[in-house]
Amino acid sequence: MKNLRIIFQPGAISVSVIAGTTIMEAMNQSGLGEDFPCGGRGKCGKCRVKVIEGLGDFTAIDKDRLTSQELDEGIRLACITKINRDMMVEIQSPKQLMVACSAAAGPAFEGAQITNGMRGADGAIDHISFGDGLEYTVIGNGRPIGICGSALLDGVAGFVELGMINKRGKFLEPEKLTDPRALKLKDRLVKYEGAIAFQLVEAGLTRHGRPIMITQNDIRELQLAKGAIAAGVRILQEAMGIGCNDIQEVLLAGAFGNYLNPHSACVIGLIPRELENRIKTIGNAAGNGAKIALLSAQEFSRAEDLAGAVSFVELGSYPGFNTIFAENTYFKLD
Repeated sequence: MKNLRIIFQPGAISVSVIAGTTIMEAMNQSGLGEDFPCGGRGKCGKCRVKVIEGLGDFTAIDKDRLTSQELDEGIRLACITKINRDMMVEIQSPKQLMVACSAAAGPAFEGAQITNGMRGADGAIDHISFGDGLEYTVIGNGRPIGICGSALLDGVAGFVELGMINKRGKFLEPEKLTDPRALKLKDRLVKYEGAIAFQLVEAGLTRHGRPIMITQNDIRELQLAKGAIAAGVRILQEAMGIGCNDIQEVLLAGAFGNYLNPHSACVIGLIPRELENRIKTIGNAAGNGAKIALLSAQEFSRAEDLAGAVSFVELGSYPGFNTIFAENTYFKLD
């Protein structure tokens, strides 16, 4: 028998079924099933769904229970509509209200695969700012050894704001800089492996006697990471049918989430700019949650219930993912 795929919205919940399976059977298989008065015999008309893609002909029961306008709009009865092609279906009264995804951001935020990258330890530059001049802070307050993820984020955000890179992340030639703050830094643009790089710290000021720089490849690694996460954010919004105005709070967890500058994250497009004032860092949420669950049977049970209620969105199979990812690797320039 031919296997087909049906995607339920909101939530982008995907399930593989055998041809001839009813939409209701697919809903039950994916945990979205509900009890209807007629027991799924097409008599109550309560199991209305909207077929967005893969719409087929309506049945005599559909015609009896639904109006002509509803039929034209793709409304069908889930209990009797069989799946004979790949489908996307919008559930009129969704049970699932929580969705999650996993974005393969790679190790750039941890300083890996970065030219002078390192983890956030002694000697790491952890923050960079561009005011009247360039300033940076070093963990341990000594001479720097390298740069960690939060500083890379700050640096690239500064390049965006000062107009030192284009939307594709490529450094501009020094003579093409126009912002007065960028002009003060043009001597820091140097050649590295055939491309322009930004010299953050000259060799004489580092602990190891070598310069610390942000290279073109470093920016590319950051673009891939931020593209994956930004795509995940956008797809979850689409899955829930919401916009930025509907999001009340953004919680950032983990070591990197705790130390990054929210403004920098929004400037590069890692997080939508509209959400900057709604960002809150919460530290080691996973570790603290594990401790709470171990200390309280009630909280452990609540955590299990919450986990069971979350629908997972597989980004790789989401319609248009590659396009969404590619779009989010670009920088939005003012």
